[in-house]
Amino acid sequence: MRIAFFGTPEFAVPSLVKLYQTGFDICCVITAKEQPKGRGLKILPSPVKVKSQELGIQVYEPENPNTEEFYERLRQKNPEVCVLVAYGYIIKPLLLYLPKKGFVNLHPSLLPKYRGAAPINWAIMRGEKETGLTTFLMNEKIDAGKIIQQKVVEIEPEETAGELTKRLAELGAELLVETLKLIDQNNCPTVAQNDQAAVLAPKIKDADRVIDWTRTNFEIHNQIRGLAPVPATYTYFRNKRVEIYRAICLNHPLAQAEPGTIVLPNKDLIVATGQGVLQILQLKIEGGKLITGRDFVNGQRIKLGEGFRER
Repeated sequence: MRIAFFGTPEFAVPSLVKLYQTGFDICCVITAKEQPKGRGLKILPSPVKVKSQELGIQVYEPENPNTEEFYERLRQKNPEVCVLVAYGYIIKPLLLYLPKKGFVNLHPSLLPKYRGAAPINWAIMRGEKETGLTTFLMNEKIDAGKIIQQKVVEIEPEETAGELTKRLAELGAELLVETLKLIDQNNCPTVAQNDQAAVLAPKIKDADRVIDWTRTNFEIHNQIRGLAPVPATYTYFRNKRVEIYRAICLNHPLAQAEPGTIVLPNKDLIVATGQGVLQILQLKIEGGKLITGRDFVNGQRIKLGEGFRER
């Protein structure tokens, strides 16, 4: 079966590799145009482009995939099915209905829960114990097409979004291969989504990253996990921004301290919240490098009553 693959970030790479290794005919790969990244604003190719070139697959980087010009270019490739894994652009009807066997999307949630740009982040931030993967036939609504297959995946208690993303990328590649084999065999039953049960997972905003220390330790713990390693939660200490990457919930006799207060005396970095306390394990002070909570305590010489603030 002839496939055109749409994808951009690292999450999409295992799917591309698995399809290639399974023997599907990948006629081309479409990825987001190279963007300046990092402090030096170097223009770097997407992970999918790098891997495609290693595999010898033709790559397209349209600034807008929904133009008639690109439609004609892809039509000449004659894909039977298009596969989309974290591409980064909304596909409009002109392109959507080009492949005769449909546009298949691999989405990292159990649709209709967590439709949108950040399903992994929001599942962890909202304290879900499980999430999953869905393959579905795309339509003109975002993440709302008919479901082909789903796989339930447990979320580990201390797992970060970055760690879960890696696991889902590998498991998703396997599910995608299974789905495409069903399509190739013309044995692909689908189930309509229940729009009334939909839960949205919008793009992460800066306000979502700010730690509100009046929340419970479990809520803050989930927020930290759900945004680690990027874009990361943050707070302020002595007017400097501090990004927090890993923490654990504790029971502590001084939990009634003012939320945000660093509980002393202790070698560990323990912070009071609205309910319970958190031990901060990894963090980074503005302009500094990643350090442990103990490094922070030792280096800052914290005074009684000091702590973290929203600003």
